[in-house]
Amino acid sequence: ETPLTIEQFYNDGEEERFLIKYKKEIQLILHAIAQKKSRVMLYFDGGKQFIITLLLAVDHEGMWLDVSPSEDDNAKIRNSTEIVLVSTHHHAKVQLTSPQVFMATYAGHAALYMQLPERMLRLQRRDFFRLPIPPSAALKCIIPAAPHEQVKPHEITIMDISVGGVALVCKEHSIALEAGQTYPDCRISLPG
Repeated sequence: ETPLTIEQFYNDGEEERFLIKYKKEIQLILHAIAQKKSRVMLYFDGGKQFIITLLLAVDHEGMWLDVSPSEDDNAKIRNSTEIVLVSTHHHAKVQLTSPQVFMATYAGHAALYMQLPERMLRLQRRDFFRLPIPPSAALKCIIPAAPHEQVKPHEITIMDISVGGVALVCKEHSIALEAGQTYPDCRISLPG
């Protein structure tokens, strides 16, 4: 799972390649996080404190977040001059900052309101985007038995797939696979 910590950059310009600057794309990513009810870490007080919250809704101007159960935290959040939100979208970390948060109401309940940021960081944990495989699609990787083995080929469930490789889910007493090892003559059928 992606750690929801604040991403720090130490080289000038390093973060530039991870920036999303299109307002509509930022809005769509935030809307997906809200729809999925993904965890959101809201850092305040110079990044020294945080709460775990939910992104309730997003529109073309801003977003609403669930308040903290602690009034003391809510007061500190309102008085902070920089708020950092960290969450995930398709297994990639997303991070945005806001200079100010306001108290608001959403669906009749207290909420925190932030304006939509002008930019957002989107960081992949790996070098390649990984496509998760839904359980209903259940792709299989067929790994042939070694020449000296007298067993059928191994049929392993694929968890996700990318240009850089696949993540496989092996049963406890199945084939012993090693990360980074190459297994020749494997087959994956990709219907459609």
